[in-house]
Amino acid sequence: MDTITKGEEGVAVVIPVHNRPTILQETLVYVMRQTLLPNKLIIVDDGSSDDTASQAEDWLKANAGSVDWMLIRNSHSGAAIARTTGFKEIGDLQYVAFLDSDDHWPTDFLERCVANLEASPDAVLAITERKYRILADEMPQSSGGAEIVANPIPWLFEHGAGITSCSLLRTSSVRKVGGWPIRLSGEGSDDSEFFCLLSLEGPWAFAEGEPVLFHIGNAVERNESVNLSRKYADRDLRWARSHEDIYQKLLKLDPSLKTTRLKKSLAERWYRAGKHCHKVRDWSEARSCFRRALYWNSQKWIYWKRFLKSGFKG
Repeated sequence: MDTITKGEEGVAVVIPVHNRPTILQETLVYVMRQTLLPNKLIIVDDGSSDDTASQAEDWLKANAGSVDWMLIRNSHSGAAIARTTGFKEIGDLQYVAFLDSDDHWPTDFLERCVANLEASPDAVLAITERKYRILADEMPQSSGGAEIVANPIPWLFEHGAGITSCSLLRTSSVRKVGGWPIRLSGEGSDDSEFFCLLSLEGPWAFAEGEPVLFHIGNAVERNESVNLSRKYADRDLRWARSHEDIYQKLLKLDPSLKTTRLKKSLAERWYRAGKHCHKVRDWSEARSCFRRALYWNSQKWIYWKRFLKSGFKG
């Protein structure tokens, strides 16, 4: 394992945002309440069609205090490109956090994560637990944290890569993997590829303590932009296609990842994609999905059952 290069001490925070003027301002409050304030805060407005950018600028002028901040106005290109744009502006700061515009950090998030990375010099990132809030109701604390650091890639294939807001990364590690991948499938597969590649560079540290709060549904409630992946009814199909590609890319880098566990994850997502296609009466696509599920895991009877049944449709 290569030695991790140290940059200038400090933390950068990059927040991509699109059409979320009030939600973003609420999130910024949690950034400014940190016991360890960031050295640089970068907001990348991803081509908002409302006044998100101007409201954010007014808020920062009034509330950012001594924190060095920057507001970048991009054309609408998606979160991955917005994150890449912001990352280019962080300079030599040693750590970077990519915070989604509707997620809230506990007050000690940055301090806790930095402490864990300093105590684990080989770690490429520190991650906390997360908790979901659907509208006003909080769900039980999600799995992750200690579980994911033990074996990140299988966990990401099984649960998805919605961990960006609860992670603090070493800037040098982000640069080493080439930054944020740009994928067009739109269901978060760029996040999956990014964190899988990071896991090949070194271990992860678990920053135990209060979880990060992830919000689902509050954007709809306020008539503001929703999470991109939730716009796609066929997200399981998009996920299965993109993660097959990611899996093949990972195998070229580390052949030991050719495991039954990852194959079963791909099979299960193809099966879920097939069920959705069947539900919307796309019989041909459903049959193709069930065939892919069997390709990755031919031992599961329910896959055979649905594949054979799909042959009588259409």
